[in-house]
Amino acid sequence: MSTGNLSCILPLPTNYRPRDILSFHVRDTLVISESVAANQLRKGIVWHGAPACLTIRSYPWPPK
Repeated sequence: MSTGNLSCILPLPTNYRPRDILSFHVRDTLVISESVAANQLRKGIVWHGAPACLTIRSYPWPPK
């Protein structure tokens, strides 16, 4: 099995509200399958039959 990172940048609409998305995912109070911190969501997933961690970070765009 190979390991590594895959990353991408996805521009979102100006009315996108990342706090709303993060507050939805913070419902996992035991932090078993997902965790939320400041501007990121980490979620356990299965990727091509192997365990993986999906990390989504939100940053202002364009960068300052």
